Formats: sequence, structure tokens, C-alpha cells
Amino acid sequence: MSVRSLAIVLSVALCLAVAGCQNPGTGGNQGGSQGAGNSAQPGPLKPVEPIAAVIIAPSPQVDHIELEASPSAVNLDSEPGPDGVMLKVRLYTLKQPLAFMLERGEIEFLLFEGNVKEHELSTTPPLNTWRIGAAQMRPFAGKVAVGTQYVLTLTWLERAPSTSTITVVARLLRPSAPPLYASRVVLTTGPR
Repeated sequence: MSVRSLAIVLSVALCLAVAGCQNPGTGGNQGGSQGAGNSAQPGPLKPVEPIAAVIIAPSPQVDHIELEASPSAVNLDSEPGPDGVMLKVRLYTLKQPLAFMLERGEIEFLLFEGNVKEHELSTTPPLNTWRIGAAQMRPFAGKVAVGTQYVLTLTWLERAPSTSTITVVARLLRPSAPPLYASRVVLTTGPR
């Protein structure tokens, strides 16, 4: 391989590495916790302020999203009271039976106070939003019987819900179509 070819390959690899590490609007998420079959995963993801950003086309095509949550909010520190939610997410396409890993694109997780119905999701403002790109979700992925599953912990920090019930939904952002929503999950935060 010539020096020029090697320089081009290294330049492309560096660009891909930098692009894979960047994810605007995620607020940074470092730390360690267990889950999804990985021995050390990043810690809880922090909410972000919704921003108008360029939406990257998801790859491969996603036809269905499954979202599961623990029955109630979880305590993530030594202080009493819930701090966030633990979610499991699986992505499917009609072309294959197993859940797969998102290679490119972004998923938003929205948290609403109260029991928000499916038809109200697009018109109700969320209390918290987490926007996570495919590269940032990769450390949360693990293999299960149905394919690839993401296990994420979302922390709400100072924007805690004031209600005893919350609704969480995941949606895949698509540039030329409306977002693809998973079925919502409703869980408890405890007495208020």
C-alpha cells in the first residue's frame, strides 16, 4: 500500500471514529453500571433540551419498536426516592425475525407526567426528552433470545415528575416521514 493510500485510509478511519463519538444534544453520559449482557455499561443517560437538529436517516430500516420498562421508576443513588426509569428497547424490520442494532439514526425517549394516551403523545409536551444516536446506544446493546436488545437507564435529574404515574415512549426519528413510535409504557413513581 502506498503512503498516499495509507494516509487516505487513516484519514477516513479518523473521520469515522470522530463521527461515531459525536452525538449532539445528548448531554454526555459516562459512568458504569451493569446490564444487557455487557460487563460494564455507561451510566444513566441525562435529559436534553429539545433542539431543532438535522435528522439522520435510520439504517437499517426499522418497521417496529418494542419498549419495555420496569413496573416503577428506579432509585439510582443513596437518597430516597426515584431518579429515573430503566428501559429495554428492541428494533425490528419485516425482512428478518430477530431484533437488530441500529447502525445510523436517532431515537428519542419522551417522559410525560400522568397517563398520556397514544393519540395524545404527539400533541402533549414532554417533561423530559432524551435524544440518543446509534453510536451512543451501542454500549447499551446486548444479545438476547430475540436478537439485539438495548437496556438503558434514563435519569431525570432536577426535572422529576410531580405525579405518581408517568408515561414513557420511544420514537425513531425519520427525515422524510413522521416519527415511528413504540407502544407507550405507563409506570408508577410512588406516592406524591
